[in-house]
Amino acid sequence: MFRAVGPFRRMLEDRKGILGEAGVRAGMRVADVGAGYGYFALPAAAIVGPQGEVLAVEPDPKRAVELGQKAASEGLPNLQVIQSGAEAIAQISTGTVDLALVMSSFHHMSDRAAALKEIRRILKPGGDVYMRELKAGKIFKHGSRREEFERLVGVEFPGAKFEETRAFLIARAKT
Repeated sequence: MFRAVGPFRRMLEDRKGILGEAGVRAGMRVADVGAGYGYFALPAAAIVGPQGEVLAVEPDPKRAVELGQKAASEGLPNLQVIQSGAEAIAQISTGTVDLALVMSSFHHMSDRAAALKEIRRILKPGGDVYMRELKAGKIFKHGSRREEFERLVGVEFPGAKFEETRAFLIARAKT
């Protein structure tokens, strides 16, 4: 599906603007949990620059390999691909990430509560999480329902702030 909608999505979305809104800045260590083919991980690596690092966590082996190849071809040695599910990211040490991104991948996680605990674990004290999740609707069920999204995120990140747009549910929180 990504390959079919990717060109249209790139025309409609300002990825760098969204990453700026999420708080991605030069020199940060960012984890993109559920990175897919790198839609946000690749521009994030460009933003954090050589002093920063992006850890692109992707469970699908094919996507992980392709993302690694894209990072190499785009000259982004600061993007490290980690083939892992969000529920157990053993390759990322506790308290080492400035910002965790979860961009339209939360509804794909097999155990969302465990994934949120793991995201909290990898964040530094005072670290941030930014989640931008597809909003499930009456016709298109793909995504998350607002009530469940807010409940699950609120358990692990009690101070989370929530927003809702026409197509997305957004959560921002600090550890």
